[in-house]
This record gives sequence, C-alpha cells and structure tokens, in this order.
Amino acid sequence: MDKQEFKLSPTTHFIATAQQRLFSSDLEIVLWLYQPMLGAAAAAVYNLLHSLAQATTEKLEIKRLLEQLAIGLPDFANSQSQLEALGLLRTFQKKAAFDEQVSFWVQRPVQPETFFQDDLLRSLLLETVGEPAYRRLYQHFFKTAPDPATAGTEISKSFLEIYQVNQTELSNAQVNDLKLQLQPPAVPLIKGCSLDFAFLKTLLQRSFLDTTQIWQHRRFLATANVVYGLDELSLLKLLENAADMQTNQVDFKLFAQLLHQNNRSKNSRSSETNISKPAENNKVASAAVQADDQPLLTACQAYAPLEFLQTLKDEEGSFVTNSEQHLIENFVQLNYFSPEVINVLIHYMIVDRGMTSLNRAFFEKVAADWKKKKISSAVQAIQQVRQVNQPKSPVQQTNRRYSAKKIVQKEKLPDWAQNDFKPVKEANYSAEERQKLQQKINKLTRKKS
Repeated sequence: MDKQEFKLSPTTHFIATAQQRLFSSDLEIVLWLYQPMLGAAAAAVYNLLHSLAQATTEKLEIKRLLEQLAIGLPDFANSQSQLEALGLLRTFQKKAAFDEQVSFWVQRPVQPETFFQDDLLRSLLLETVGEPAYRRLYQHFFKTAPDPATAGTEISKSFLEIYQVNQTELSNAQVNDLKLQLQPPAVPLIKGCSLDFAFLKTLLQRSFLDTTQIWQHRRFLATANVVYGLDELSLLKLLENAADMQTNQVDFKLFAQLLHQNNRSKNSRSSETNISKPAENNKVASAAVQADDQPLLTACQAYAPLEFLQTLKDEEGSFVTNSEQHLIENFVQLNYFSPEVINVLIHYMIVDRGMTSLNRAFFEKVAADWKKKKISSAVQAIQQVRQVNQPKSPVQQTNRRYSAKKIVQKEKLPDWAQNDFKPVKEANYSAEERQKLQQKINKLTRKKS
C-alpha cells in the first residue's frame, strides 16, 4: 500500500519498540537539542513512545497515546512526521484483512558531538533558537577543558599497567573476528532521494576516506542529492576534496562550501540553458495537465530544486541568495514534499507571482496549504496553481468591482449652502440717489403701459 493512502485512526493498533537500548541520557539530549525544533507536543510523543518501547511489547490502540498525551489525532500525526524527519522515529505499517497495525521504532538521538557536526541539524537549531541560545546549548554539553599544564604532572595508570591480556586469546580473537558487526541506524528516507547507499558505501570503502565518519552524515548526503541533484560519484569526488589527507576525515563545513561553489560554477556554465529543454527528453504527457503546462511539468520532474531555482534566476538576470539555499535545504529535510512539488512552488513564487526572491513566510504558508490539501505530485501542484490563477468570470469581476471601495464624488454646492457663506450687505444710498433711481423706474413703468 502507498504510504500516502494509510491514515491513522484512534482504533489503529501499534507496537512501540527499539532497535537498541535506550537510556535516560537520550531523553536529556532530546530535551535540550531536539525539543526547540520539535516543540513540546512532539517531544512528549517521543518520551511516551520511549517509555513504552522499554516497558512492553503488547499491541495497543492509538487512542491510548492520545488519552495519555491529551492531544488530538492531527497533532499526533504532525508530531510523528517531525520525529521521523529528525531521525528519532521510524514507522512501519501493515494491513491485514481485518486489522491495521503500525510499528513505531524509537531511535536514539545522535550524540551531542555528532549533532553539532551535522550541518543540517545545527543549522536548523541555530535558525530556531538564535545565536545566543545556540551558544548556551553548546556550552551546556561542552565545558571548557582545563589546561593540563596548570594541573601538574599526570599520574594516571595506563591499560597495560593494570590489566594483563593473554596473548593466545588475543590471537584467537583476531583470527575468529569476534567483534560485533553492528549495523548503523537507518536514516529516514527523504522524498526524492535517488542515492544507492549500498553502492555509495562500496565506493567509500574503496577510497581513502573514513567510511564510519561519513556514514554518520548520510542524511546530509541525501539532502545534497535531492537539492543539488548530485549522484554517488559526484558526492564521492566532493567528499575527497573536503577530506584531510592525514586523518582521512571529511570537513563537512568545507564540504558544504564546495557544494555551494560547485553549484554556482555549474549554473554559470549553463546559464543560457532554457528551462524547457528537458522536455525534449521526456515526451510523456499527463492527461491531467494542459498542453501549455507540459513543459513546466517535465522541467519540474527533471531538475533538482536548487538547479530549477537557479535556472529561473538566470532567466531573470538574478542569482540565488544564501537564505534561499538554506530555505530549500531545510525544507527538503522536513520531508513534506517531493522535489517536483517543491519546484512547482518555486515556479509559482518566482514566475507566477513575480517575486524577486523566495520569501520564507509566503513559502511556508503555501506549503502548509498544499500539505493540508494532500498535494503529493507536480501534476496536483500545477492544477492547484492554475486554479488559484484562474481569471474571474465577468459576473465575478462585476461583483468584485462593485464590492470595492466606493469613490464618493463631491458636488459643488451653491454659495448660499456653503458653511462660510456671508450675505452681501445692501448698499447705503443717499436721498438724492434714491430719488433719481425712482424716477428711472417710473419712466420704465410708463413705457411698458
């Protein structure tokens, strides 16, 4: 079954479990580092599932969680999505003939050392809490180390000074390879990620790079694939360029800089490329999309989001800002939409709305509306945009015109109605002038008669 079709209900059965032992210290990490990004509700969901995973393996109903947390089903579903996006929860569903069951696999949070080395996690935390709070959180986990020079001479015992290891047993352990082959925790899938992680791991093992260190940043590599369209070989090349040749460790801060530089140089070489060119390689048209929208649909399905944005900016003679890059990278991490849907949203803002750059507030507002309407493909997104942009009918335009603010036209009032009107005073005539005036009136009267 398609996971988009599966919906939780209060009567859905679930089992909470964990792949590895969970500790109380994990809850402290979630409280300090993850809760600012999750919110109180999602953190409470994690704490409860953490407790259930430790205590019981029996099937329960979702309504037990809702009653315990005192939240509704939509809030629980939203919290579930946030936990999955941040790697704290994996969800599996199984539908039988008369029963639906969900398995919640509670994941351990990454340790603070790894958290503050993960560019995506620390960037999202920094954006959420601000720099002063970010520094306080860092100092909460990492105290300033004392200077050994001021502590005197170290007299700590070494391992071999206290313990003796039987050389025969050590040789047997090396021959039999008794070390546990622990599988690293799986990374939550990011919509649109096309990386073959098995192939990528093989490439890493054949290179000089430290595979274990890189494997802790798989979510970042998946994001680079979705946002920038990089394949396994391209990622390996960038990782090698960002690695320290002495330690074989990758500097992921340098890797991010090379990633952005590589994207800018790539787009500068192809700045004259028309965004409709991918349509030449994809002739499959969707019956649900108008013919005029087919090139847009093909382009949205062919481009990575940042490539798509850069191409639109090139056509406008502009450039992609750092804030736009961070917006797309962080939004891809939320795992709400596939890249093709994100591309339609970018096109809607830059082309249809005529915006010079991606406004974060507007971007999130439209994305929230689309998620509420369960838009999951570029076809649906384009149809939604066309519905919004559809011109009004003549009747609607007339009603809109008459419902607009009326303009009051001021008419000129007669003089006597003006507020500042003052009657004209009659002239004072002398007796002689009055006599002459009366004589003229008498003459006129006689002529008429």
